Amino acid sequence: MLHLLRLLSISSALTLMSGVSTQAETLDEAIAKAVKNHPAIMAVMANETASKEDVNQEKSYYYPTASASASFGRIYADNTTTRGLTVSRGAGYSWFGEGSGSLSQKLYDFNATRYSINAAKARHQSAGANLDAQILSIGLQAAQAYLQLLRAQDLLNIANENKKDIESYYNRIKTAFDNDGADESEVSRAQDFLSLSKNMVLQYQSDLKIAEAGYKEVIGNRPQQKLKQPSIDLSATPKTLDEAISIALTRHPQINSSALEVKATTQDLQREKTSIYPELNAELSYLEKDQKDIIGGESSDGRALIRMNWDYSLGGTETAAKRRAAALQQEAEFNLTALNRVIERDVEIAWHSLNLARKKKNNEADRLDAAKKTLATYKEQYEGSQRSILDLMTVKNSYFTAQQDYLNVTLQEMNAVYTLMNAMGTKFYKSNDIVATKHYSTSGVKVSKPIKE
Repeated sequence: MLHLLRLLSISSALTLMSGVSTQAETLDEAIAKAVKNHPAIMAVMANETASKEDVNQEKSYYYPTASASASFGRIYADNTTTRGLTVSRGAGYSWFGEGSGSLSQKLYDFNATRYSINAAKARHQSAGANLDAQILSIGLQAAQAYLQLLRAQDLLNIANENKKDIESYYNRIKTAFDNDGADESEVSRAQDFLSLSKNMVLQYQSDLKIAEAGYKEVIGNRPQQKLKQPSIDLSATPKTLDEAISIALTRHPQINSSALEVKATTQDLQREKTSIYPELNAELSYLEKDQKDIIGGESSDGRALIRMNWDYSLGGTETAAKRRAAALQQEAEFNLTALNRVIERDVEIAWHSLNLARKKKNNEADRLDAAKKTLATYKEQYEGSQRSILDLMTVKNSYFTAQQDYLNVTLQEMNAVYTLMNAMGTKFYKSNDIVATKHYSTSGVKVSKPIKE
């Protein structure tokens, strides 16, 4: 309990050091901005919309098809009709007008249309799952950019405080040297500490600019307010690695998207298998033609038919298309298997990174606590003339280093938590209005046997 209280007190001190106001921008707010405005998500959303229209397009083949045509002009004919009706030259000229209309309804195609619709639906659902995955990815990028900027701000504050203290100590030694109370080596050593402190400030000023650029790229704008250090909800993390892997392999939207692509290619293969069968269509048509009698005269033609259409390539087009669809199905299955391995690897890496960060954080907390106590003791001993200013500067530098390392490992732990949740395909932020509400099912997805030659 005492160790936990010490950790909380250190975290509170670092938070206060960053100068966060009550109006600070939170992590959830930053992620919400990123997800609502990031062009990568807009692109995936457009693709999801396009895939929805693919479903509508495939469904349209269940409905009748209407066609109409008209033509008008002047024609010349030389045939048995014209030769029988004219004695001068055996040919005839006439103005010509023709109009026709037809309505065709597909009756039966051995379920080819149904397979096409099922494939389009699966790809639409796959696009929805891919949108979920993109939202998680941008959410993680936003969280990492937020933590990087928060780290740069806090480290710059710590570095400025350290530089201020080191300058004060240096001025004391310089004054003592001017009054023959210190030698030149002490001044040189103090100058070394001061130069290091100045360089750290310069480094973190540069890191802050770089972090702001990264933040702007992901979020869409530079932060308008101070950032608030987020809290970690460790209750959302699984208790075991096996549990984390199981969650990832069943819930991760990338895996769901890939599984739905397998489902789509399976339907594509079924559709190609129907290509060797005929189609039955019902047709209604009417044609009206107007021309001189010498050419053939007026005519009308109305029909109501059941028509069978059958096309088969003697060059093997249908067979090749079926083999291609089978190969694409197997490609999708192998991609799904490979993705399972990648997701499992990412979960394991994130899990071990989180465990390492937790252990290091405990050690760094002890180290920071010890450095803080040592600095306080040295200050007391300095006031009692038991320690020199150089001793005080050395310990102050060690305390500054411990502050840096503890802050770094604290943010590493946060990043590890967010990375693990992302690898599991689980939302780690609280904003409910930025979650893709896509519904998709991977039922019926089966891995087939290898293709035989």
